[in-house]
Amino acid sequence: SQLSREGQRMCEAWRTARAAQLLQSYGTANLMEWHEVATREEAWGVLLDYADNVLEERFSKTDDVVSRVLGGGVSNRWLTRLRPTDAWMLERRKRSQANDAELEGFFAFALSRDRN
Repeated sequence: SQLSREGQRMCEAWRTARAAQLLQSYGTANLMEWHEVATREEAWGVLLDYADNVLEERFSKTDDVVSRVLGGGVSNRWLTRLRPTDAWMLERRKRSQANDAELEGFFAFALSRDRN
């Protein structure tokens, strides 16, 4: 990737936050069933692998990434893709849901995976 390691970490953080939002919405048990896996870590890996594939494979093979990704405008992408996740993280912090064991486990799993 031509993206700096700092930039990669930022993408990993947003990817992880969005996946956590999906986990809270649908639950790990459902994801395990839908993806036919036996452990929560396998289900979490499915989410992160898919997101990584999009970030690494799809976007690195697209000739005109800027127009494809930002074609609707930077502010539109912020409003429709990143802002909802940002708002979810802020609301989660306000409600002191940071102690949610399942999501804390997921965040630790993602961090460990990204550091390796």
